[in-house]
Amino acid sequence: MRKSIAFALLIFALLLMVAPTAIVAKNGDKKAPKQLEARDIKIHKKLKAPLDQIDIMGKPAFTPPADEDEAYEEVSAEMTATGILGDEVIGRKYAIVIGICNYPGRRWDICVADEDGMNMSEALQDVYEFDEIYSFQDLNATRDNIYAAINDIKNKAISANDEVVFFYSGHGVSGVADDNDSETIDEALLVHNGKRLQYIWDGELKEWFSGYATARIAFIFDTCRAGGMNDLAADGRLLIMSALEAESAHVYDIDGVKQPEGLFSHYFVNEGILQGEASFDYGTESESRLLITLEQAYDHAIGTANVINFQTPVTNDNFENDWLP
Repeated sequence: MRKSIAFALLIFALLLMVAPTAIVAKNGDKKAPKQLEARDIKIHKKLKAPLDQIDIMGKPAFTPPADEDEAYEEVSAEMTATGILGDEVIGRKYAIVIGICNYPGRRWDICVADEDGMNMSEALQDVYEFDEIYSFQDLNATRDNIYAAINDIKNKAISANDEVVFFYSGHGVSGVADDNDSETIDEALLVHNGKRLQYIWDGELKEWFSGYATARIAFIFDTCRAGGMNDLAADGRLLIMSALEAESAHVYDIDGVKQPEGLFSHYFVNEGILQGEASFDYGTESESRLLITLEQAYDHAIGTANVINFQTPVTNDNFENDWLP
């Protein structure tokens, strides 16, 4: 009998070791506020971008001007990198990575597997050595889980020297929501509760990210109508959005089949960061430092890949010079 009990306890302990840890906000507020009232809701599905229509030559890579004081003036309206390294993070680094290819049911599925979220998590972990990454894919990307993660990090990132990255790849939504902003049309991220579709509206996400001790927060959206998430702009923050406020985002299409990567994310994350195509020498005369900043990765996506054949990525950069996570 004792052996049976001991064996059962051992199995239970092993299960606890391998089971994923539930993400619960330290303040105990692990459930998101009630879904906001909204009307005229429209879900905008990512469109197909046939590979054979993409001009992979695109534009030449950005070279910063010799005069650093004129860096901003010399950069074109589309490109954002200055070639000057901004302040490097000296605190802890946290991230929330959301990638949804499979929604509840089949109607809104984008593809078979989520590569955008997995690639971003890999980039943050292997390239930028983040301290803690909250990763939500497909059916784990619930409104409650995302809200709990935002609050959990808010209780951990208690220094102005810390950094937070929020990444979302999935469908975008437009509508009229009571989210405490002055917009006529609101935008939202399409998430779910495990069974039914739900939304995180722009003004709502802005409220969830209020009260952080650090101003150093980067938001990256690969979704239709991404430009509408501009409500999150603030001093010290960087917003990278895959399409204009009234524009669709795309996924790869090969022989009529959608692939598991967003067009923008493929060049921004996979090629630009993981494959190192966006690396740039931020060194001095005495020391060479090949680094990949978020602005360089963005410029690679809109330049080398010619993503703008299909959509128009935009940024709102309130971080001084180039951001190295």
